[in-house]
Amino acid sequence: MLPDFNRLKVFYHIYRTGSVVAAAEELCLTQSGVSQHLQKLENEIGLPLFIRLHKKLIPTNGAHKLFKIVSAFVDNLSVGVKYICDRHEKPMGHIKIGGPMEFSRNFFLPFFTAFQKLYPAVKISLYSGNPVELLKQLFNGQIDMAFIDLFSSTEKGQLVGNLSAYTAKSVFEVELLLTCSKQYYDIHLKGDHSYQNLKKCSYGTYEDYGLELKSWFKHHFKRIPANLNIKFKAQNMPTSILWLKSHMGLGIVDGYWVADLIDNGDIMPITTDQPQIMNRISMMRLQGKSMSALETIFLDHFHEHMQRQEWTQRVSYLGI
Repeated sequence: MLPDFNRLKVFYHIYRTGSVVAAAEELCLTQSGVSQHLQKLENEIGLPLFIRLHKKLIPTNGAHKLFKIVSAFVDNLSVGVKYICDRHEKPMGHIKIGGPMEFSRNFFLPFFTAFQKLYPAVKISLYSGNPVELLKQLFNGQIDMAFIDLFSSTEKGQLVGNLSAYTAKSVFEVELLLTCSKQYYDIHLKGDHSYQNLKKCSYGTYEDYGLELKSWFKHHFKRIPANLNIKFKAQNMPTSILWLKSHMGLGIVDGYWVADLIDNGDIMPITTDQPQIMNRISMMRLQGKSMSALETIFLDHFHEHMQRQEWTQRVSYLGI
């Protein structure tokens, strides 16, 4: 049987405010009335929702799980009612997206601008971070969906855990290239892309311990050098590319970042008999969370926008 909706509403306010007193003020009820609603809800579902500790309410694991369900319903209801009541039938509300920093800047921001011109009442928040941070925000309900770059993190083993809590849909494929400047190539490589020659070169990295470099060697040569000569660590892709253009060594970059530089002959990609690594960026959502009306409209427009783009061979849109 469904729990009483009025009691769920009371629980929502207690959890969000962390206080029976504050919840009573928001709901214009007495404190005893709020406490009775909470007690009846706990009896109804057969679980304690809060631990009373020194006049404070500490949510239990059951409360955390229930709040995720109830808050999703409340947020969706709020957006849906506003959408129905708006005489222009224009969507409104707040959508929160997470994604890799550089990729978001290049592919998401142009779409967000176009979307908000169509629907000015919609607020969009973009959160950038590594996959572990984004999955944590997704699990905690801080974001609605996350576009996750799984390449380096699966190599680290950072995503080990209950991935069954999420659904994943591959959306983009990005070519990952080992590159260097033309000057560095002519001095140090001279067409020799062998394992023995490459392991002697200098490298820049954007991952701890050069994990993306080790993954590249493992993919192309089925072995990893014991001690790569890592000379530089960048915080982001643009900084890494500037270092490469300074003729200092080799580094891994996303192909779409250096497509023009490769075409101009300024940057040289290192190839082997193996195909280049294709990194998949997946859209991830919480398992079982229903799609809100606003999210459906957002993703429909996103799909239409991406289908109209011209893609290079170094990045592909796979669909939503």
